[in-house]
Amino acid sequence: GVKLLVRRFDDVDIKGLRAMLDRLRDSLGSVVLGGAKDEKASILVGVSKDLSERFKAGDLVSELAKDVGGKGGGRADSAQGGGPDIEALDKALSQAQSWVASR
Repeated sequence: GVKLLVRRFDDVDIKGLRAMLDRLRDSLGSVVLGGAKDEKASILVGVSKDLSERFKAGDLVSELAKDVGGKGGGRADSAQGGGPDIEALDKALSQAQSWVASR
């Protein structure tokens, strides 16, 4: 019953991904964004206020970042992570829905 937008945007710097995350979270709710730039995979998670008690953005980004060989963390409503394995980014993003559903 949770709406979650998961999208990948390559060749966007981290500042651009953060701006997109904030806009999308404010208008749509919970969001997971990923991207590859400069030999690094980035993952950002934004959780809407109504869901931040159910699951934390930092917990989700930490779990997804493992798939790309890295780590992450952040606040309950916004978190960032990443790693060097760009090839595994799609797999990491595909696991976001099931992770949220299990909470």
